[in-house]
Amino acid sequence: MKRKPQEDVDTLGTEKQRKREWNVKYDHLFSVVGADAALDSLARSLKTSPALYIEDIVRKAFGKRVTQVEVLATGDEAPPKRKRDAASAITIGLLLNRHEYKDVRELGPEAFTAGAKEFQEFWGDDNVQLRKFHDRPLSEAVIWKASSEAERRSICARIVKQVLKRHAAIDGKLVRYAGNVWDETLQFQKVSFPIKFPKSPTSEEVFQEIFQTYTTLSTDLRNIADLPLNITSVRSVAPALRFTEVFPPLPATFKLNANFVQPFVQSIPVQVVLEGSAKWPENRAAIARLKTAFQLQIAEVLKASNYAAVVTSGSPTVTSGSAGTATTSSTLRGAGSQFLLEVGVEGTRRKGNDLRPTAYHTSATELQVWKNGWCFTLEIVYLGEIQLSRKVTLPDGRTKLEDTLEHNFLKRKFDLDVKLSGALGGFSRQFESFGLTCRLAKRWISSQLLHPYVPPEIVELIVAYVYLHESREELLVSSDLAFVKFLSILSNFDWAKSLMIVNFNDELTSPEVNQLKQEFSLRRKEYPPMCVLTPFDNTSTWSAEGPTSLVLKRLTLLARAAFEASAQLRLGEGVRDAKALFRAPMDDQADCVIHLKKKMVARRHEMLDLVEDLPAEQSVKSEDSKPVKGNARKTNQPVVISMPHLELVDAKSNKPINNILVDFDTVSLYVESLRNTYGNFAYFFVDLHGGYTVHVVWKTAACQPVPFDADRSFGRMVSGDNKAIMSVNVSAMVEDFSLLGRGLVQRVELRSDKWTIV
Repeated sequence: MKRKPQEDVDTLGTEKQRKREWNVKYDHLFSVVGADAALDSLARSLKTSPALYIEDIVRKAFGKRVTQVEVLATGDEAPPKRKRDAASAITIGLLLNRHEYKDVRELGPEAFTAGAKEFQEFWGDDNVQLRKFHDRPLSEAVIWKASSEAERRSICARIVKQVLKRHAAIDGKLVRYAGNVWDETLQFQKVSFPIKFPKSPTSEEVFQEIFQTYTTLSTDLRNIADLPLNITSVRSVAPALRFTEVFPPLPATFKLNANFVQPFVQSIPVQVVLEGSAKWPENRAAIARLKTAFQLQIAEVLKASNYAAVVTSGSPTVTSGSAGTATTSSTLRGAGSQFLLEVGVEGTRRKGNDLRPTAYHTSATELQVWKNGWCFTLEIVYLGEIQLSRKVTLPDGRTKLEDTLEHNFLKRKFDLDVKLSGALGGFSRQFESFGLTCRLAKRWISSQLLHPYVPPEIVELIVAYVYLHESREELLVSSDLAFVKFLSILSNFDWAKSLMIVNFNDELTSPEVNQLKQEFSLRRKEYPPMCVLTPFDNTSTWSAEGPTSLVLKRLTLLARAAFEASAQLRLGEGVRDAKALFRAPMDDQADCVIHLKKKMVARRHEMLDLVEDLPAEQSVKSEDSKPVKGNARKTNQPVVISMPHLELVDAKSNKPINNILVDFDTVSLYVESLRNTYGNFAYFFVDLHGGYTVHVVWKTAACQPVPFDADRSFGRMVSGDNKAIMSVNVSAMVEDFSLLGRGLVQRVELRSDKWTIV
């Protein structure tokens, strides 16, 4: 066996390290690859090297758009000190000026001056035009067409390709420009849903429309008079309103197709905070009834202001105890600007052995307000309820105060979540690329099948940590660079020995930070595996339920692999498939895979890769079940308790327009049902955004044989000669996987050789 010389090994290692450094330093990178003939011609005609010539051309073209242009390499494998070779690729890094890089105007000198001719020769007569601007006289200018934020971010790439074509005879196809590399992962797929999709790949304009609609609603709510109690504030913790939702909620302006499940209609939660007053009762049931009265009164006012508003029966409180059937219904009809609305609420039995409290609702009803096609769910908030929820009645009739589960839930929802949303919203306003980076990060987490094991709030906090740890002179401009740094932190952060402190606005002083670190070191076992603290939360509330140590270990490995792949992609090496970073390597590790019908996936338009649908009339046989016809309206859908059903009715003809299910995501509801039922026995992994396969991994420790115990018999069967042992009933579980998702599940595929189906 012939070994490589140590010098070559060291050189390759050094080169790899340098490329990692370039990957986390530059906003944009581009490489000229395969332009040997053009570079040879430049080398013969110029006194300088082709790389330096290209650097000068690019620097002149960019002007104030960049703060730094640097030649990084002249060959894919060439060491930095190697003599430049005209036949090698050239790689250049760019640091962008956040105030200038998206400007659609390239301003030149005044018309008919000496510099005007030089400007025309540099950019080409076909691109230069005379323009009169309000702040300057008639001037030469180049105007870059851009109708969206995504197109404005691509101006730098268009500049590079144009000037290299004009001044170096290098075809644009030979320029690998790594800027906005992963924007395409945030683009809606144009599937056969009856939806008008945004033209912009990243849909920033849709977020702006949602925010403007919310602002109008918020103003109208605060202006409501004649309420028994004043509205002190209107607020929302919805990621869509701070521009960090992976995909913006689309307006429900579509017709339903009987061959496909309804597209996902996401509501936007809004908290309407009423003043504290002695008028509020201390009885919780009375408070809930009073909130309903406020909702009805607010709904009537909004209907008179050209809103469609309806009070619906809210989801019941889920508490410890046996789950039962909850079925309620109500019909409210009121004149809106364009529609009348009918509402019916249906419930279904919640199956499973997980009796932990999962949600608390402070009102028996909720107010749904429709404006411009978006649904806002208004919740009346009385902050005094946070303290009232601490009261516990003892058997002898006395009361005491303690931090109950409900108190912790309400404190997080009405206090901590609001503070977090405010801080993250401030980041979105301060750093233009923050929202897009959060969307990429959450998209990547979901595509690796780790949602909700890695909570979305934690993802946003880690991204905020990335921005906080940049020097003020090097503010992150590109979402690509910020996303790469996010992967780098996930790869290298020592979660076992260190805590992450996201110090918004430097509210924590140095002594306070040191105190938190000291307490963490002394009481490490009391903190979750991933510990992320903020000035308003010193217990890592948002990571208390995840990720677990096992998930965190996998997250680190995936981030490490993704970071290495990102360097190759941005430096023009290897495969040029930006989506490859977002494809989960899960196929070989799942014990069981549940295949879903793609036409029944409510978020099909969010798929990473567009997959063709099955024919509408085709019957698909689910394993261990009878054939199921592929009709969205004739199958049993997995639903949760009190899923609101809205029917929009035309005000003139009084005929139904659409049947709309709000927050009805078939896959999420099905997987939630699986986790509630069999979460003690297995992990269920799925891509929230258009995933059509559910990967099941058995929990080895929970699936071991146990002595017979009636209280632990769920999901198990007696085995052994004396029937004293219980083993996991895998065959029944697999059958339930199909039954719970009947109409959605296409087939169940077993891939594990560790189990024997009895």
